[in-house]
Amino acid sequence: MNARRFRLGMLTLLAAGAGIAVVVTLLSVLVRPEARLRWDLSSGGQAGVSERTAEALANLPEGTRAVAFLRPEDQRLRINGNLVYPRAFARLRALLEDARIRARGKLELVVLEEFSSPVDWTRWEDELEREPLEVLILDVPDGGRRKFIFNELFLATDPTPDGRPARLTQERVDSALGDAAVRLASGEALQAGIVSGYGQPRLDADRGLRPLVQLIRSEGLDTIEVSGPASEEEFDVLVVIGQTAPFQASDLEAARNWIHAGRPVLLALGPTAPVEVLQQWNELLGETGLQFGSGLVCEARPRAGAPPGTSAVATLDIASGQLSGQHPVTQVLADSGRAQGLLAARPLRLEGGSNAYLRTPLMLTTGDAWADLDRDYAPGPGELRQSFPLAAAAERWEAQEPSVAGRTVVLGSVISLTGPRLPFVQEFTSGALRWLAGQDAAPSGLVSLTSLPLRLERTDQVRITNILTLGIPGLTLLVALLVYWRRRR
Repeated sequence: MNARRFRLGMLTLLAAGAGIAVVVTLLSVLVRPEARLRWDLSSGGQAGVSERTAEALANLPEGTRAVAFLRPEDQRLRINGNLVYPRAFARLRALLEDARIRARGKLELVVLEEFSSPVDWTRWEDELEREPLEVLILDVPDGGRRKFIFNELFLATDPTPDGRPARLTQERVDSALGDAAVRLASGEALQAGIVSGYGQPRLDADRGLRPLVQLIRSEGLDTIEVSGPASEEEFDVLVVIGQTAPFQASDLEAARNWIHAGRPVLLALGPTAPVEVLQQWNELLGETGLQFGSGLVCEARPRAGAPPGTSAVATLDIASGQLSGQHPVTQVLADSGRAQGLLAARPLRLEGGSNAYLRTPLMLTTGDAWADLDRDYAPGPGELRQSFPLAAAAERWEAQEPSVAGRTVVLGSVISLTGPRLPFVQEFTSGALRWLAGQDAAPSGLVSLTSLPLRLERTDQVRITNILTLGIPGLTLLVALLVYWRRRR
């Protein structure tokens, strides 16, 4: 009898110890900053504004004001008693307060609530020329001003006819505030002239160049659509993406004069570019030493299940070690361990050119890549495996103003800059735009991947939730049943 009680006591003690160990282990893991789950709508793993936004706000002149008008005005979002506005306004207050603290005294914050004094509402609305539905206005002393409506800061679903209310799905406060601060801090923004008259992807299409246009604007540049380099519109950076027809004589001469004058150029031509277009640009870029090669760059990816002979080998993963750690465009990416992804890329060549130019390959494949010429997606005769440049930059040796320093960035992929593929090269594109605009000394806001908090996929989050809510009580119930069964015996 005593032995039975002893065994029962030991079993109970062992089960209790195991349960305590599981709880302690889970809590010790989840409490660490690097492994903490962030249940925030931004999906960015941060409770406040990012380093990029904080730095941009700190560069604004003293006396900059952020005025929030927190009054629910969109009746569509108030149907069926939803909580869109209270939740969004609470998040906006927290982010604005964090921005004020981290702006080094440059930002004055004014928050007008729904029940604030009508005199204050009238005063600020008249002074800032507020329009209906605007919830945030960023105002700088020199007259620059950026206004935000609710939909620019938050995304919400529409209420349904069956009585389901609107729901808040995502926030964009940090990116919107950071983009506005960058543009206001840069003073008179440079103009990026995007050529659209020679078969380029549409600038107003989500699967075209609209995301790229938004990215250009987020880096502090204004965009203007031009028919060609000879356009009468004035611009500072020439952007040519996916040209499919050769330049006419006037535009060809204007492009030649532009490059000879050392003006900034961002150029992307993919493997489907016509031979005439390639010949024109190789001739125009002859002085810089940047040339477009032939074929489609492929690279076997056994770990991803893409052996030679399948089109998936045209999807290229560029690790941080394959990025130039010496050039301003990619130095931060290489140092912070950021990889990039390209799809359907043409190889580049760095050859010839004037001694007045410095040429740098920005992206390189591994030595296991080949330039596919017959579209069989497998290395054949004359298709040797070697390392290919996929992106390159050139500039003049002599120290000059960026606007006439001959800064040129060439990319061998077009589809990577369009639609849903842009996020895979967004950091590279942002670095290229800053360098072309002469803003490469500004902080990029990127941090090392190892210093970012752990962000799990939704399925992993659900699995952990199930363990916490079902596993621990279930284990306790199982132990209780086992003890009850032993006692019944």
